[in-house]
Amino acid sequence: MLERRPTLDAEDADRSYVYMIDWRGRSMTDAAGVSEAVAAAGVSTTTIDFMQAGRREGAGVLPDGKTKSSVIQIKDEMRSNVWLPRTAFLRALSSGLRTAEAAGRVSLLHNTEAADIRLGAAPAPGPASPSSPAASRPAITVTATDITTGASRTFAPRLLVGADGMNSAVRAALERHEEEERGAGAAAAAGAGGEGRFRPVVLDSPAAGLRFRVLQLPPNAPFRRPPPGGGSGGEEAGRLENGRFGKVVGVRAPRLRALALGLLPLRDPAAPRSANIIVPPEHEVWAQTSGEALRDFLQASFPQLDIGALMTPQQLAAAATSRGGVFPRPQYLRHFTAVVPQPQPHAAEPAASPAAASGVVLLGDAVHCFPPDLGQGVNSSLADAVALVKALDAAGGDLAAGLPAFEAAAAPEAAALAELMTFSYPYQYNQDPVARAFWTANFLMRMLLNKVAPWAFEPHSFLLVQQPIPYVEALRRAHATTQRMWALAAALAAVAAAFLVRAAMGVPPS
Repeated sequence: MLERRPTLDAEDADRSYVYMIDWRGRSMTDAAGVSEAVAAAGVSTTTIDFMQAGRREGAGVLPDGKTKSSVIQIKDEMRSNVWLPRTAFLRALSSGLRTAEAAGRVSLLHNTEAADIRLGAAPAPGPASPSSPAASRPAITVTATDITTGASRTFAPRLLVGADGMNSAVRAALERHEEEERGAGAAAAAGAGGEGRFRPVVLDSPAAGLRFRVLQLPPNAPFRRPPPGGGSGGEEAGRLENGRFGKVVGVRAPRLRALALGLLPLRDPAAPRSANIIVPPEHEVWAQTSGEALRDFLQASFPQLDIGALMTPQQLAAAATSRGGVFPRPQYLRHFTAVVPQPQPHAAEPAASPAAASGVVLLGDAVHCFPPDLGQGVNSSLADAVALVKALDAAGGDLAAGLPAFEAAAAPEAAALAELMTFSYPYQYNQDPVARAFWTANFLMRMLLNKVAPWAFEPHSFLLVQQPIPYVEALRRAHATTQRMWALAAALAAVAAAFLVRAAMGVPPS
């Protein structure tokens, strides 16, 4: 395993977000024997218990500091999810890795990245020698570099797994190999047509393009609130408790100046708290490029917080200079495996067995990536790993059979999940209040219809994704409910029209 960071749980201010591990993720943690470690490091919830607030209904801790508690039933209360910081999750996984390393089954190389990947290399010219028969020459070679020393090592894996993100170097190697296989002319034609076996299908989403920045707050961050009874006896300190969801709402302002902070729960009451700012790229917060400017902007936005006391000058400067991250457009691959046959031997050598073929497979964000609307980035990636292992086990380790079987099962899931991301919950960031109001009405209508006629109408897709069903099935049910809602609307419109016509004609109601 090649890992660029010095340790698995190395801190990264721009990645200090909180994961939600659901039943899909638990399928992998169960298989790896780390589910207890994950649960011990996180907060298990069946509902979203928000620290709510004051003058604006449904908002968080407001500028006047007034607060109340509220439980939001916007998830499937029958299923418990675990919320924990990314570093805590990786630390829990590392316990399983250490066991595998001690058994000699895994070698984890830190500060290391793949510098060069070659697929399907032809045998060297000339006669083979007994010490280097052509049939033993690798179909896959990976040159890895230690980024601290510059030292290089070369590997010849039988199976190369690319779990290296949306800008995957392994996927790029697959594209190069495809072009070499088809020839320069065919590759140019494919490039002109925008086609290619390993090129992603890119969709659109109202959340795509939003930028996020993570602020580090102290544990149980205090905020100012008025004393009981609204007297003038000074301000009391409320606290954004680590173990609860929280939202801090800024002062009323134009859309490109208004801010809110979202906080996800932590188990450790003494751990620093991450607060997320998610806004359009043209928002004024991105123009604050010094620590002092960012402090003043945040203080003007959040009078209920003492920004200078909550964040050090060094933290403010680091946050101001960080460009944060950008939510990608939903995208997926139709193909993400390749069987690479062994190089053809010389005539004097026996042919390699088809079962000896090498293979390449992509997992996780290298196959499908999208905004974090549904909390499925990490869970779908973990589910990929489980599905790959099952396919290879079923094929008895034969990559030529196991990899195509994995792709056949996982490709429809990747496509369905990417499509779900385009409409399921993209307005939660309040980037478009009008569209969010329509989304909320749609959500409530589906929930009402499901209560009245569950045999005909499914819950909202946000809840369907949490059920133990494939993404393909969640998408099918969501679309089927949409069609029935339109049919119901048409029927009601027809009845209303008939009633109006009869009334206009003076026909009494029957």
